[in-house]
Amino acid sequence: MSRRSPLAARLINRASRAAQAMGVAPPITPSALRTQAERATGLQRWHGPQDDADTFEAGLEVLCGAVGAPSTLNGLGRLALHMHLFRALSTRLRRVAAPAPSVASLTGPVLVVVGLPRSGTTLLHRLLARAPGTRALALWEVQHPIPPMRGPDR
Repeated sequence: MSRRSPLAARLINRASRAAQAMGVAPPITPSALRTQAERATGLQRWHGPQDDADTFEAGLEVLCGAVGAPSTLNGLGRLALHMHLFRALSTRLRRVAAPAPSVASLTGPVLVVVGLPRSGTTLLHRLLARAPGTRALALWEVQHPIPPMRGPDR
């Protein structure tokens, strides 16, 4: 028995198919994504002194080539992937433009929790965050690790 998608997902998929048929769907290509990220951030420098430009370019080409064909993903999947790649590329531009953080500004040891899903990392993260004198990252800090380029906090 197959499960039916929620109404919102079906509507998004239908609208996406129509947009693709009319040629107005945002393409998932390296050049289109890079242009969108450059326009959104106002930045154009993609590589810092420590970056391997060839690896970045090749990886983006392979990723977009693997999932960019219209038949690979449904409309909702294409929308989610487009938003994720746009956010990642925008973050890369901001990271390259941002001054390098100073390790000397750290006030104490840093503990990083890493693990596979469903392995207890969330529980460990929450337990460590409750300890006095510690601070855990908020979700928005993980998704957007570079502060905004403009605004009252700049």
